[in-house]
Amino acid sequence: MFDAKARYVRSLFSRVPLEYDILLGLLSFAQDRRWRGYVVGRARPSEGGRVLDVATGTGLLAADFARTLSGYGYVVGVDLTLSM
Repeated sequence: MFDAKARYVRSLFSRVPLEYDILLGLLSFAQDRRWRGYVVGRARPSEGGRVLDVATGTGLLAADFARTLSGYGYVVGVDLTLSM
């Protein structure tokens, strides 16, 4: 049962990476940028810090953390599907 659900979820998200970011912006009325900024601000990553973004999707949040660290830290994003 779990394997079937995992395969379904993986196949679902494997098909949408190109459209995902566009749809996220549209469906959230562009609030996704604000939400990511809020998360980065609350996390307050410091120079030399490390960030692990689990279920990173297309990596937008990981990219925001990387910009904040300005090359003085590590950001790793992992996701269930390779295409995301």
